[in-house]
Amino acid sequence: MQRYFNLYKIVLNWKGKESFTTAEFSIAFFSSQPRKVLYDLSKLGLIEKIKRNSYKAVQSADLVKEDYFKTIKDSYELLKKHGLKYSLTRTDAVLKWTKGGYNANRFFGFYPIEIKVKPTDLGKWVKFFKNLKRDFVIYGKPSSKTLFGVFYILYPKAEFKIENLEGEPVDSLQETIEFCQRNLANFEHALAMLDNMYSLKLSARY
Repeated sequence: MQRYFNLYKIVLNWKGKESFTTAEFSIAFFSSQPRKVLYDLSKLGLIEKIKRNSYKAVQSADLVKEDYFKTIKDSYELLKKHGLKYSLTRTDAVLKWTKGGYNANRFFGFYPIEIKVKPTDLGKWVKFFKNLKRDFVIYGKPSSKTLFGVFYILYPKAEFKIENLEGEPVDSLQETIEFCQRNLANFEHALAMLDNMYSLKLSARY
């Protein structure tokens, strides 16, 4: 019930009074059973069916308003409380190296935080997130949950280097550049930003 209510809050802040289709819901949120989730939300009275495959959130704005920017910030800070080695990687490394200037394919309703962790620490991370009732997935393993809001993606790696960037453990600039180069469709602009910020002279490479 609590997960559905949390999802409802996000849907309400996402669409407001506008209707949305099953297809739009499936694009915005990863779910193995989007129709069932929408049926359950409707049965709980959190959304209403307008017509076939079209829904609208029930309006209860005062009840569900949330400061999602604070939620995201707190979710990064939470990682520091565990005391285990980790590194912000991929999209999060790009975000940190561009000093917040580039943040691709995320919004408050679907915000994966990507971290590298040691395989030997994986069990401790799983216990940590479960105790705090935080959603997470392990990269490469299927998830049966509908993922929404802030959640964590764990990338197990035996050895990895860390750069301390303004108090955050982050992948190296070189590794971040290589990630952008492998994913130009989404990160070409980020690569241009990094090139300009750090005088990398990378233009010929992308």
